[in-house]
Amino acid sequence: PAWARISAPLAGSITFGNNFAGGIGAGSIDWATFSVHHNKFVSSPQALWMYGAKLDQTVTVDATTEVDDFNRANNVMLLTNKTAVDAMAQKARELGLQPTILDTHEQGEARAEAVRLVEHAPSQPGQVLLAAGETTVTVKGKGKGGRNQELAAAAMALLSTQQHIALASMGTDGMDHTDAAGAIVDQDSLAMAKKRKLDVGKALEDNDSYTFFKKLGKHQIITGPTGTNVSDIMVVVRGPLKLK
Repeated sequence: PAWARISAPLAGSITFGNNFAGGIGAGSIDWATFSVHHNKFVSSPQALWMYGAKLDQTVTVDATTEVDDFNRANNVMLLTNKTAVDAMAQKARELGLQPTILDTHEQGEARAEAVRLVEHAPSQPGQVLLAAGETTVTVKGKGKGGRNQELAAAAMALLSTQQHIALASMGTDGMDHTDAAGAIVDQDSLAMAKKRKLDVGKALEDNDSYTFFKKLGKHQIITGPTGTNVSDIMVVVRGPLKLK
């Protein structure tokens, strides 16, 4: 469902949000507001309709609005990316795996974070490394891609010297600045690219990870829009795996 923030002088309001940067004040927040209007709670769609907004429209308050108007508002954080990572860890344990959470505030250049993730990669079969956050890409080329696909592409050469290892990086909103949410790579991905005469170094130089993975095939993660956003999640798995 579409989440919207309604900021208007009401009798009072409670705003619920999910912060995808892992902490208040870091990054953007998706909001759903339940407004107290004439002593009754109204849901977001109702409130939007009452104040003349559409589901995909954000209504904001002029900065000159009396401060007192906000004294009756309360913000409640329903979930962060840690919520998602904790759920992933629980699922991993249910499958008989051994999860470790590296960080829920991943940031910095995507290529540098690829190195960091591989350096902290699990060493034993059945171990899983989990992380979340949002990296950045200093765009110098003219290609097409996103931070998750760039991170995965940057990890390929590092993984090629290891055994039974896979890394995935994806956006929880299902969109890594493209129709792909991200990509998954393993120790064989670089050899597969070379066999198909695809140059991952050139793709990174041109920031063209999307086109690279599109040509490589079977590496992009396609989910479609998920309707939520708690930042990006990264997973590194060491096999062979024996799942329950």
